[in-house]
This record gives sequence, C-alpha cells and structure tokens, in this order.
Amino acid sequence: FAGDDSRIDLESVDLTELFVEMRTAGEISQQALCAVFLAHPLLALVLEQEGEEEATDFILAALIEYRQWATDSDDEAAALAWIESPQFQADYVAASQALANAPD
Repeated sequence: FAGDDSRIDLESVDLTELFVEMRTAGEISQQALCAVFLAHPLLALVLEQEGEEEATDFILAALIEYRQWATDSDDEAAALAWIESPQFQADYVAASQALANAPD
C-alpha cells in the first residue's frame, strides 16, 4: 500500500478542526461532543481503510489527543481516565446509538 496516495496517514492527520468542533459541542453536553466525533467523516474513512481494530486504536488515540488538547495537558493517564469514566462511556454509547438510529 506504500504507493497508494488515497490512504490517509493517521500519524500526520491534523485533527484541530475536529477538536474545535468537539469543544464547541462539549459546551452543550458530553454526549454532543461524542456525537460530533462519531459523525466526523474521518472515522468512516479510517474504519473503511484500516478495519475495526485499527479504527478502535485510532479512536482511542484521537480521544486521548483531544482531551490533552482541550485541557492543555499532556497527562495521558488523566485523558484515559476521562475516556474510561462511566459517564463518558454512557455518553459515547448513547451518541453512537443515536447516530446508528438516525435516518441517512
């Protein structure tokens, strides 16, 4: 795949625009933040391009990076604790289900 320029480089993709959208949605609710993240076209592209396991790794890395960006901290453990918190998990699942049930 080295010569396939249509594939995105997950290491170098700039997520700042997505992060700004997530922060704005997060002012409404954490579930809204999750919905903006999950609805972003990049996630569908990553899933299609990389498969579920790689997409899951990307999602986790992106959420950690977002939390560090939003809190102006490089504390990965704190970011991971936020992602693993019961409230975040509930909001993430609710946003995912809402998107899955939304008409195309």
